[in-house]
Amino acid sequence: MQIGTADEHFKYIAKKEYVKNNEVVVDDLFILSLENCKKSQLKFCLYCEELIQSEQAQSILTYYKSACETFKVSLKLFNRLASKENCAGILVCCKINALPIKSKEPLILVCDGLEISGNIGTIFRTCEAVAVDLILFTNINAKINDDKVVRASRGMIFNVPYVVIDDLKSANEYLNKFNARKIICEPEEGKDFKEIDYNGSVALIVGSERYGVNEYWFTQNCEKLKIPMFGQMDSLNVGVATSLILYEAKYNRNKK
Repeated sequence: MQIGTADEHFKYIAKKEYVKNNEVVVDDLFILSLENCKKSQLKFCLYCEELIQSEQAQSILTYYKSACETFKVSLKLFNRLASKENCAGILVCCKINALPIKSKEPLILVCDGLEISGNIGTIFRTCEAVAVDLILFTNINAKINDDKVVRASRGMIFNVPYVVIDDLKSANEYLNKFNARKIICEPEEGKDFKEIDYNGSVALIVGSERYGVNEYWFTQNCEKLKIPMFGQMDSLNVGVATSLILYEAKYNRNKK
């Protein structure tokens, strides 16, 4: 049985009410094809027949028609909701499933105070590429389920386990459950990032784009690492720096 109408669902998305309910909206064909997106907590699907032009899009639409309530809308209405040009003509509203942490000695990335959706999405992509076990967002100043995060992550927000714990003390207590060594990533102090031992249970802490890592973490007996700078710049974009460090950590752990 269908709940509500196409018009009600249109307004739900247009007014971004889904953000308040910790849901996401997806209209990218690649993301819609991901198994974890298909298996998420699907709420509803809107589609526009005029834009369904490929066999892949038709196949994906057939799946969502069988999995959740689905409504056909006009091209004019759909274009008011679509996040990008030349989308597949399918839009799905869903809630991301919580994923389990499988490792007993996890590699954890702590994102402290991040503000820019594009950086958060980039970090999700990198974490999926190197099989990070968990992302912990704390003191965050952006919405994880923002459309820009979903798009920038290329859907990897569905594939990487993550939690949001705003309070820094609570976040630290959560990390202590894993007996994780805490390593602050900051531009000026500490060892060269290539000289760090990343084996065992490790939590790498990266800070905000403007302010860096919160002073709280410097009181928690954390180790420190830095990426050497060889030009006039004194630091890297947080997404770029995180990518470099995580790949080094992955190679280091693989040598164990």
